[in-house]
Amino acid sequence: MKAREKELMSGRIRNPTELMQMSEEVGHMKARLGEEEEQELLVMEDVESNQESIRQLEGELEKVQAAAESAAPELSRTLERDRAELAEVEAERDRLWEQLPPDYRSAVSRIRVRPAASEVVGGQCSACRVQVTSSGMQQLRRGDDVVTCDNCGRVLVMA
Repeated sequence: MKAREKELMSGRIRNPTELMQMSEEVGHMKARLGEEEEQELLVMEDVESNQESIRQLEGELEKVQAAAESAAPELSRTLERDRAELAEVEAERDRLWEQLPPDYRSAVSRIRVRPAASEVVGGQCSACRVQVTSSGMQQLRRGDDVVTCDNCGRVLVMA
């Protein structure tokens, strides 16, 4: 643009058509340069704004990391305590499982729904609320056989 402007002002070009074309070309270049400078300023403002946001977010990140580091020991202790409790509960579950009669264990292991057992309250399965048949109630009272709900298939137990 500067070279064209210099050539335009030098006076070497005598043809008015060429002078007009070159003048228009320089005008377009100046307008385009102005637009590009304006865009550059906008980009620079965005960069400054984004840098400030980054600084704020980095500060927040440091705070969160410090909080996480301070909470980590307590969370580790809680996790270990919960794992120990889980091991105890699983051991108790296995002990109780072994005390069940084999026919009950096989019936429960075949059932896909959980919990596999349901209590009979008021003559109804407490899981699905379907009335237990009179023969099923008699079997439950005697305690001879494994009784399952006709609707949901859970093993029924008396309350």
